[in-house]
Amino acid sequence: MATWMHFCRTQQGKNLDLKLMGGETPLVITKAMSGGKRVNAAQLSALTALPSPKQQLTLSDRLMDESIAQMTLPILLTNAGLSESYRMYTLGIYAQDPDLGEILYMVSQTETEEGEEIPAETQQPAFSIQWNLCIKVSDAANITVEVPQAGVLTEAVADRRYAKLTDMETLSEALADKAEKPTTVLTTLAASAWNQEDKTYSFETEYPAESFDLSVEPDSTCTEAQLDAWSGARTVGSSTGNVLKAYGDVPAVDVPVILEVREK
Repeated sequence: MATWMHFCRTQQGKNLDLKLMGGETPLVITKAMSGGKRVNAAQLSALTALPSPKQQLTLSDRLMDESIAQMTLPILLTNAGLSESYRMYTLGIYAQDPDLGEILYMVSQTETEEGEEIPAETQQPAFSIQWNLCIKVSDAANITVEVPQAGVLTEAVADRRYAKLTDMETLSEALADKAEKPTTVLTTLAASAWNQEDKTYSFETEYPAESFDLSVEPDSTCTEAQLDAWSGARTVGSSTGNVLKAYGDVPAVDVPVILEVREK
């Protein structure tokens, strides 16, 4: 699976935040889209539309953690009805602006030029990917997510997809007996904790691979320098343990990350 980087608000998104600062009008997130074109990372915040839009994705209602002023937004991609495969490079979040209408509010892009391969339904039936976007907000309670009825899966469909469709409140009834929700852990990859000799970072002490599955993504609080360090490290996960391997330069700065921990 591709690593997603440069998750940011667009300039129109920043302008919308300023308009909504009074708190009288909620932020309304309207949809998520996949994009099939890669752009220069420095141009992401200037985008007003997603380059080469491919699919509208399924939104689920937000999960809030008011203790750290953070909203988690589950987004689901499936290839149901997809007639042609494509490579996905960008992920766009749209919101309702009171003056402009629907705008591209936030955008993220894959770290590598290979992108994310999305197969046609005939190539790989019931293919799906879920992202849990962690977004810092000042007032999580004043956010509305427009969840279409089509985003609620029936039990029959959930039976086929439950292994990949977890941690979504709208699926909780269908999946209650099928899967455990992952635990989200906010932590920091300390620069001093990397093994400089083999360029690895181990989570095996806290989360041994025989007991836990682990995924790692940079936190939205990362500074530009921290994101550059993460991107330059070109990290991949080990197939034999919960260990990160850097094929680029080992980060020389501490990097805030989000761990999704699932018990086996």
